[in-house]
Amino acid sequence: MEAKRIKNYKRDYHSDYYSLKKEYQKLLIKLRKEQEGNLNLLGHNHFLKGKINVYASLEDKHMEDISQLRTKYNALQVRCRNLRNKLEEQIHERQKLRKKYNEFQADVHHHGRFSLCSICMDREADCCFVPCMHLAACQECALKWFETNRFIRCPVCNVDAEGFEKCFLVG
Repeated sequence: MEAKRIKNYKRDYHSDYYSLKKEYQKLLIKLRKEQEGNLNLLGHNHFLKGKINVYASLEDKHMEDISQLRTKYNALQVRCRNLRNKLEEQIHERQKLRKKYNEFQADVHHHGRFSLCSICMDREADCCFVPCMHLAACQECALKWFETNRFIRCPVCNVDAEGFEKCFLVG
């Protein structure tokens, strides 16, 4: 009986040994496949890390570019605001001049006046510069013009003026 038990024990031992050996070989194959997969993943991981580093450096560069563009944009906004203010001032000035011109045109049409003084732009021009004979100034401005300036030039054509003459317009 003891021999039979030993024989059964050997047989069970060998069958357990072979089944454990097969299971071990299966596990080794599975482990090698996982290791290969891990190596592939590791290689892919290194590849991805390299890509991430490239993208990070590109992102840093783009952030610098964005910062520079933001600075330029802010400067352009200030410049546009200044230009808009200048334009509004010029429009306002033009409106004032247009109004003054319209008043003058209405006055000329109503009173038959000929032209405004090109110096003060307030009074009617009634003096001609000699020798060009441009009707360009009122008598008050012509007197001041000749009293204060050593070299007198006609305000219209810039010719040397020798004097001025009072003109009387007849309508």
